[in-house]
Amino acid sequence: MEEVKSGMVTLNDGKTRPQPIKLQLSSDTLTLLKEELVPVYQEENANELINKVREVVIQKHEKTGLGISLKGGAENRLPVLVSKLVPGQAAALTGGLYVGDAILKVNGEPCDRASHDEVISLLKSAGSEVTLVVKHFKPAAVFLNKDQQAGNNNNSPMEEDSSQFPRLERQWSVYVSIPLLFAYLTRYCPGTDKLRANAFEIVSVDGASTGVIHCDDSHSLADWIRAITNNISSLLTQMIKMSNRLLIPEEQECESNTFREYTSRECESNTFREYTSRECESNTFREYTSRECESNTFREYTSRECESNTFRDCDYRIQFGIFLCMLQMQTRDWVRCDTVFKLYECMFKVLKDPELLDDRQHSCTIQTGTGEKFYLSTDSRSDLLHLEKAWYRCNHNSIVKLKSRTFGCTWRGRLSGLTLDLEAGFSLYDSDTKSYKWVYKFSRLKGSSDDGKSKLKLHFSTETSGVEVREVECTNLQTLLFSIHAFLSAKLASVDPAFLTNY
Repeated sequence: MEEVKSGMVTLNDGKTRPQPIKLQLSSDTLTLLKEELVPVYQEENANELINKVREVVIQKHEKTGLGISLKGGAENRLPVLVSKLVPGQAAALTGGLYVGDAILKVNGEPCDRASHDEVISLLKSAGSEVTLVVKHFKPAAVFLNKDQQAGNNNNSPMEEDSSQFPRLERQWSVYVSIPLLFAYLTRYCPGTDKLRANAFEIVSVDGASTGVIHCDDSHSLADWIRAITNNISSLLTQMIKMSNRLLIPEEQECESNTFREYTSRECESNTFREYTSRECESNTFREYTSRECESNTFREYTSRECESNTFRDCDYRIQFGIFLCMLQMQTRDWVRCDTVFKLYECMFKVLKDPELLDDRQHSCTIQTGTGEKFYLSTDSRSDLLHLEKAWYRCNHNSIVKLKSRTFGCTWRGRLSGLTLDLEAGFSLYDSDTKSYKWVYKFSRLKGSSDDGKSKLKLHFSTETSGVEVREVECTNLQTLLFSIHAFLSAKLASVDPAFLTNY
């Protein structure tokens, strides 16, 4: 259920001092609002006039002059600005001038780059009728208004004249707006494994950041994180449903076959975030349908370059890929991959406290059959459990589609093929005699051992309660071991539906 809420927080963007900010959460956007002084003009047509270049004609009085004060000039790298209009005198009576107007021309003479004294001289020699070309400069109006208020004694309030000063009102303006689709949340300090105290940051898919948002207490922090991640999850679910409408039923079965990994800016490639199709609470890995709009491959976004690590389904085989490229929101960006690993040839492991390499509490490793090892972390325990659950679901779907896998090996010195089949189990095929030498169900495997190099011993139970040991040699031993584990997990899930429910 999408949430809508707002509240006051403190923002530290790393550029200015911490400031109070209003945080507004909608179904698809997180908006930060900053309170500002905004000039409000009382005439009905004033707001339209001040946004245009205007021409104002002033009839100068011989005794009183124009009744205008000026500030700025080229020497200050500013246009000459109207700083004050004397009530009841010629300039104020026109009703067309405002404090904060920049003087561009005097009687046709350009003065947008003139010095203060040059403009004063032009006005004094202009005659009884002065034609000014002006354009309003809002920042100057706010500054001059505040300056004038500060210069007045509390017992001598300013004379109210709508033509002289705009009224200043405090209004909330948009400081930054972050679209939540594909956005992620992180609590870690940049470049460290330290959690921020009662603070978090939201980063959008294009790398835009809210800055560090500080909450008053842990309860407020938890409430904001829950609401934001819930809306991110809802958006992702809607996207998957919409994409599935474009797919044939066979392809729709793979909703949970793919993961998208975003690394937070501060922890570069150490943080994987899981986004499951229904459970997107934690900004870690996103699950996608296997070929939805050619976006079944996913990217890793590092701190500054928006890079990516991905899982994808390709030709009915789930693969884990690492992308190292700048984010470009085009179709081709989703299909370029530097390195790809088949998911069933990898091992996923949730780490216990003694196994952690740093202060991050919720970490795991992904080890590939070719020797690569990725150390990953998430922001919370629930994130890690979601990732583990999605991994086993993805592995199950990939094995169901793959059905079988054969590895080249030797048995008793003869060239053979060891086949892993989801239905048949283990079988060894002799290439010379072109026959199967032995076949065992997965359920009969009692244990295994290996020498860490190429030799593998498989221990199978027999009908007479004995144990038969089959030894094979395989040059790609690690990949074989991980594949056996993947097939056993998939088989367990097939015969026990509660297996995937528990994960």
